[in-house]
Amino acid sequence: MKQAVEALCHHCIADPFLAEAVKAEGERRLCAACGRRRLALPLRDLAYRIDGAITDNYVVNRTDEGVGYADLVSEVAGVCTQVGERIQALLSDEHAYDFARNGEENVFEATYDEAPLDRHPQHSRWQDFKASVRAEARFFNRQAEQWLDDIFADIETHADWRGELVVRTMLPEEPATTFVRGRVAFDEAELRAFVSRPERELGPPPRGMAASGRMNAAGVSVFYGAEELATCRAEIRPPVGSHAVFARFSLLRPVKLLDFDVLAAIAVTGSIFDPDYIRRCDRVAFLRIFGAEISQPVMPRDEAFGYLPTQIVADYIFQRLGFDGLLYRSTQAGMDKRNVVLFNRAARVAFIDRSDIDTEVDLGWWDEDDHDGDDSITVRDQERAPASGDERQVAAEPEPDLAEVRAREADLDDPRPVTLQLVPDSVEVQKIEATDYTPAIRSVRRSRREHDPRDPPDALDDLPF
Repeated sequence: MKQAVEALCHHCIADPFLAEAVKAEGERRLCAACGRRRLALPLRDLAYRIDGAITDNYVVNRTDEGVGYADLVSEVAGVCTQVGERIQALLSDEHAYDFARNGEENVFEATYDEAPLDRHPQHSRWQDFKASVRAEARFFNRQAEQWLDDIFADIETHADWRGELVVRTMLPEEPATTFVRGRVAFDEAELRAFVSRPERELGPPPRGMAASGRMNAAGVSVFYGAEELATCRAEIRPPVGSHAVFARFSLLRPVKLLDFDVLAAIAVTGSIFDPDYIRRCDRVAFLRIFGAEISQPVMPRDEAFGYLPTQIVADYIFQRLGFDGLLYRSTQAGMDKRNVVLFNRAARVAFIDRSDIDTEVDLGWWDEDDHDGDDSITVRDQERAPASGDERQVAAEPEPDLAEVRAREADLDDPRPVTLQLVPDSVEVQKIEATDYTPAIRSVRRSRREHDPRDPPDALDDLPF
């Protein structure tokens, strides 16, 4: 007599997508779980379908601290514990001989964790993308555009597990809408210039003067800032002996920002058996990878090319998606601290006309030997006197400062909306006397193994040349 095929019906599967697949593909069979005759699929077929989904989304935990295979089957497929154990036993028995013959671990007896991002297919695509734009086509291409179109589709609808949207609109009236910018002054001349014209010297560089940065190509001016002064100091990395000059800038109009803090915790619900769910997970995986990427420091020797991939994606977010900027974590100050970048369109600072003002800066004095003095900085603005001449010219306008006039003309020619303004009396100067680092100590071990003639030959020895 032919033995009945062990089967599982749709009614005994809680995962809705997998249950619908069983209803669509199954035949009326006796269910091994509930004992009823319903639409069902052979348990062996389901076992391999479930295992395929697990393989795509989970990895073996080598410390045995993860979830057992049977429990994982029950969790992802929504089947009872007994069915999970039966599927585990079925797969383990079928492959036990091969594992033993090859000296491999029986993966069906192991424990599992969710697959890390660096194992995710999107991680490989991102690495390929970076290599391509650095070494081959440094300009945006159609293939990259289509990929990013898919990744960022409906981005404004994404939210984290708390329901917080990834899009954050910051308003001028909000209390936390000021950002700190800073620069390093290496001598007294720079220090005087920075405190004399902080809105200009501490604001974004003039058009065409910006150095290449994580979110901007050379010549494209953007506003990099931090939520806190200590974070800003960590980002600009002033050396010992220099002065760091900081100022706060506030918003004059609403800005739409993409919050990578929320992206890191974005919630994806659905079934791992659903191809659309897999696609959405792919998108979220890339967004998390990119969020981590923009937070990572680029080594000074790699800056010329290290910024290029993030520049391209940032330009896409600005040009195609219409965002004004990004919020992201700072690795220089600790991952609980945040930075902001406002793209070129939202990086214009309100101009302060000082064309008829003479500014004098007193840097104070300090005796290093006696540790005595007053090193406070005083900035005095004095309205310029009228130009000299006969009495008819006494009431004439003062001679304008040509540099200020040019700056004013450049501001009048700027088509961008004014987005930021200098916060009055927010300038702060810090003399850097020491730096501190938070290292993670890594031990170094070295061993030596004597050659054993029984060792297999090196793979290179087998090559025919």
